[in-house]
Amino acid sequence: MSARNPPLVVLHIPQRSKVIPSLSPFCLKLETFLRMANIPYQISYGMKRSKKGKLPWIEVNGEQIDDSNFCVKYLEGLFTIHLDSHLNSQELATSYAFWKMLEENTY
Repeated sequence: MSARNPPLVVLHIPQRSKVIPSLSPFCLKLETFLRMANIPYQISYGMKRSKKGKLPWIEVNGEQIDDSNFCVKYLEGLFTIHLDSHLNSQELATSYAFWKMLEENTY
C-alpha cells in the first residue's frame, strides 16, 4: 500500500436522518474512527447487510469486513494506526473499561 494510492474503503451504513448522522451507535463509532484516523472512505447508503447480516460493514479492495470492532481492528492494522498510542497503561485501562461499559451495557 502506498501513501499515494491508499486502499479504497467503502462504509456501508443506513441512510442518515435529518437530525442525527445515524441512529446506530455502531455506525457512529465506525465512521468516527474513520474520520479521527484520517482514513479516506466512501459511504454506501442503504440497508444492504454484510454476509453475516451485520450493519455497519466495510469493503476494502473487494474484501468484506463486518462488525464495527473487527472493522476498527482491521483498519488499524492495514493503515498502521494507533489512536491511543499516547496513553499510559492506567489511561489505557480506564479507556478500555469505559469502552466495554458503553458497548456492552448501554446499547
